[in-house]
Amino acid sequence: MMEWVKFGAAIAVGISFFLPSLSWAEQADNASPIIQPPGLPTPPTIPESIRTNPPTPPANLPDSAALMEQLRMMEHLLQLTPEQLVRLRQALEIIERMSENDRIVMRQRLQHMRTVSQKSDSQLRWVAQQVPTQHRRSAAQFWLSLTDDARSELWNEWQSLPEAERQAAIMRTLADFVAKREEQTKALQRR
Repeated sequence: MMEWVKFGAAIAVGISFFLPSLSWAEQADNASPIIQPPGLPTPPTIPESIRTNPPTPPANLPDSAALMEQLRMMEHLLQLTPEQLVRLRQALEIIERMSENDRIVMRQRLQHMRTVSQKSDSQLRWVAQQVPTQHRRSAAQFWLSLTDDARSELWNEWQSLPEAERQAAIMRTLADFVAKREEQTKALQRR
């Protein structure tokens, strides 16, 4: 007998599992009213016209994807050191003062620097090893700023020189490049 009672209870639970439950709207209508805490004003009721026909959002709302992108950018910028932020601000100021033509030329130069061939990459390492450590960044900038023909010509010239003369020739060329680079940077900053 006890087994039949357990079996009947199990069937009742199984049937109730498959019965459709009330939707959230029906549950909200059937829910007990919210009890207002004492001392607080009653909340305003939503007019029936708004409940049945909610207003459309304005067309000039900011784009959520753009806002998320801006937040991601801010998150990245907050991780930068003050020195990095100063350099970033200086770079942005220079870019803002560039003409559209200067920007095109700069993008082409940067693209060329990124697509340096394997041969040029090994030559760049060799040039960097020929100069003192404090000048290696300038040496890399110089080497990457050259055209392929100019790089090849300079490479052959340096390879034909004896070791002592080669070192002096590289340092002279690098000093000329640094002076010209600083002059161009100051000219851009004056714009």
